Amino acid sequence: MKTSEAMLAVSEIAASQWGMLTARQAADVGLERIDLSRLAQAGQVVRLNQGVYRDAGAPADELEELRAAWLSMDPSRTAGARLRDGSVVVSGASAAVVHGIGDLRAGVHEFSIAKRKQSQRPDVRIRKRELPASSVTIVRGLPVTTVGQTLADLVNDSTDLTLVAQAFRDAVTRGLSVAGMGDLITAAAARRNGAIDGAAVVERVAQLAGLDDKSVVEAVLRTPAGTQAMAEQISRLRLPNSSEAVASLRSTLQRAATPLPLAATQPALAAMMKSIQDQRNVEHTGLDHTEDTDDD
Repeated sequence: MKTSEAMLAVSEIAASQWGMLTARQAADVGLERIDLSRLAQAGQVVRLNQGVYRDAGAPADELEELRAAWLSMDPSRTAGARLRDGSVVVSGASAAVVHGIGDLRAGVHEFSIAKRKQSQRPDVRIRKRELPASSVTIVRGLPVTTVGQTLADLVNDSTDLTLVAQAFRDAVTRGLSVAGMGDLITAAAARRNGAIDGAAVVERVAQLAGLDDKSVVEAVLRTPAGTQAMAEQISRLRLPNSSEAVASLRSTLQRAATPLPLAATQPALAAMMKSIQDQRNVEHTGLDHTEDTDDD
């Protein structure tokens, strides 16, 4: 096949696959391996791994190797066709990298596949399991486990909880949902981490991430908006020496380090405000009861 014809065929296939194509896909349109070899020698395509190439004119990014490995898991089908059925799903540390959470360095490319499949590649790890649709999403053009499923997988794989906590913190502060994480952590993983169940593991991870209730409230109060909100609430409660308390609060908290964005912690602040108000109501009820008793 002429070089110009070969490149046209490459471009048509690669256009919807991040500039990549597999040797199997190329063969389906009449491109033989010798044609791909010639294009590679001419610098018009780049060989990424066995059987996967990239158009030299297409940009590369940090997910290039993962995408090439994903394409090689089912080389005859296009990325578009595979996205519709979720037959091969990026998982584990690889999924965390795609989501952009944590500081995990995936030593291998991890995939979940419903049907039994083996790979001779040392840089590929396959999990045989069928994931429910609720555990799969599309991120950056790849089918990937949801954040909640990804974090649960990391815990189930015995990943250091401090690393899981970093990924958890990144997800929460970016507004990504971690829903379902606790339910997806196995009983064995919970016991291994000294917890009674998955929910308790999530609490521990949140604590390590500085996102448990106490840490969140402390973080909110170190923001200018949080300090002002607390000061206003204290003033409204008309507690003894509230003026001095407000001044001391502002002075102390404004010297603290800048914490999480206020938007990520408003629910905890609201809960704390309600707790203070409830306590004040209880105290008033007690006083009223005492006065009634004295009247008797």
